[in-house]
Amino acid sequence: LPIETKMMLITPEIAKKYLERNTENRTLRPSWVNTLALAIKNNEFITTHQSIAFSESGRLLDGQHRLHAIVQSNKPVNMLVTTNLAENAFQAIDCGIKRTISDLTGLQNKTADVCRLFAYLIFRNSGKATAAHTLKIAQSGIADLHDELFNYCNATKKIVSCASVRGAAIIHILNGQSKDIVFRNYANLVQYNFEQLDPVYLSFLKQINTTYVSASNVNYYFPKALKMFDFKNKYISSLRIKESESIELMHFAREILKTYVGVNDD
Repeated sequence: LPIETKMMLITPEIAKKYLERNTENRTLRPSWVNTLALAIKNNEFITTHQSIAFSESGRLLDGQHRLHAIVQSNKPVNMLVTTNLAENAFQAIDCGIKRTISDLTGLQNKTADVCRLFAYLIFRNSGKATAAHTLKIAQSGIADLHDELFNYCNATKKIVSCASVRGAAIIHILNGQSKDIVFRNYANLVQYNFEQLDPVYLSFLKQINTTYVSASNVNYYFPKALKMFDFKNKYISSLRIKESESIELMHFAREILKTYVGVNDD
């Protein structure tokens, strides 16, 4: 039989029936389903050439995450449906390099990382932040402010210049602290200008040199960096944070971002 592709409106009911033909597929990633479902709910899902695909025997070869997202969002989506693919076509599906958040938004990688962090803080209660959420953050003016910070000190150091640290610096500027002072403190931190650093920054450097935690661990570094960049904590000689304080700091950052970006709820 010839391969056929046509545009169809995939309702949640149709999606459920298609998923009954989902055998021997790769492991489902719930986080990706949540991301797609959120995009569908927000009318941000874009129809592309990526389709629902079935083999000659009727087995689902591609599209299980999109189908699960349609069911979860309970909204229909126009999508291409391809039938009569060879049974071994599955081996060639999704073998390319996955697009990063930078690819999806057009932002520079480091800018995208901070905007994605902020999108996570604002939108995490409604599911994983989407590329559209990240772009909304960027277009609020935060991308420009981040790029100004990064251009002020374009040196990089593992952890010291990670997205959590850059993001914390930006939060305090949005909260009214002097941009010049925050920029200078960030530059002195990244460049290891010890004699120019207040005690709290020296404590942070000491901790990261004696403790290994991945720079991607937002919940560890972001609250510490938020406390560090707060002017009133400059003379703290031991940067310690209890769990309750960490929660408060994350809430503090989230409320500032929601106000600045103009988000009233989830």
